[in-house]
Amino acid sequence: MKILQIIHSLNFGGAEKFCVELSNELSKNNEVLLCSVKPIEEWMNPAKNIGANVKTEVLGIKSKYSFGLLSSLYSFIKKNKPDVVHVHSSLLVFYFFIISFFYTQIIFLQTIHSTLTSGYKRLLNFLNILKIINNSFINVCISDNIYNTFKNKYNKLKFVRIDNGITYIKPTSKFEIVKNEIENLRRTQNTKVFLAIGNYSEFKNFTMLAEVFKKLETLQKDVLLVILGSSEGANYKKVTQLKSANTYQLGLKDNATDYMFCADALIISSTMEGMPLVALEALCAGLPIITTTDGGMIDIVEDNINGLIAKDFSKETLLEKIKLFLDMDKNSGTMIKYNNQRRYLDKYSIENCAANYLKIFSAGNA
Repeated sequence: MKILQIIHSLNFGGAEKFCVELSNELSKNNEVLLCSVKPIEEWMNPAKNIGANVKTEVLGIKSKYSFGLLSSLYSFIKKNKPDVVHVHSSLLVFYFFIISFFYTQIIFLQTIHSTLTSGYKRLLNFLNILKIINNSFINVCISDNIYNTFKNKYNKLKFVRIDNGITYIKPTSKFEIVKNEIENLRRTQNTKVFLAIGNYSEFKNFTMLAEVFKKLETLQKDVLLVILGSSEGANYKKVTQLKSANTYQLGLKDNATDYMFCADALIISSTMEGMPLVALEALCAGLPIITTTDGGMIDIVEDNINGLIAKDFSKETLLEKIKLFLDMDKNSGTMIKYNNQRRYLDKYSIENCAANYLKIFSAGNA
């Protein structure tokens, strides 16, 4: 089977990393072509992990919306004749939905990497209007909660659910350096290190997280918050101004998983989230997760089983859950580690994920 995986950019991000890892897994038994619309640059970490069996191509178009982009994508499909076109960017779905009118023998699908944002509402409103012309375009939701949200809103469109997956993680060659770095940050042997990973966008809610840890500082809790993410933008500056002595902003890291093996918990404070790959990596590492309720997080985390879920997005409820975690005994922590690793193996491995995509591809080709 010839599978085209296409994304707007291979910049840092969960969708980009997932696209590469899924391409690598599918390429074991299929012909996979991974295409980026924007140029691939040296600093783009996901691109460095593309497997030898995956063919790559770059369209090199910088404009997000143009007739030239539509024409280039159409010509690209015509030249390569894939059996499947798998889109990982909402920016490109509009174009491929139009192209799918002309190539009815090809399976077209998108993976929705987020909750029902305003951008997705505009896109799906458009698809909903045109469903009478072509309703074969498949929309893949990455968790039960996200699937139910989209399906209830647009019940005439075609949705399927496939859980996200990741490649098994292990410490990198930089692990000992990270281990020493974290140990030097700990104030005492009992200091609990909380890890937050992501960009400083509004929905990651790192400003609120900084306020929570400032409160923990005033309560004299022996805790640290380590944030990994690009040191740019207004929200980064807000966190820098808000944070207390127990919060460290370490910038963007290409070995974030090493920090997971050194931390005591992953904390997700997002107000808008899909199924973040960092949460799946935490499962794989056996790292407890403390999270808000948005998106696919309630499908990943079971309260008091493999982490803790705050009931809303307020500072008070997140603070409450952190305190509960700090009061857990050693046996509870050991059980969470086991439950996380078991859940990864049962549901979220890249092998399981790829097998489920292949079922969709094969059903469409039947």
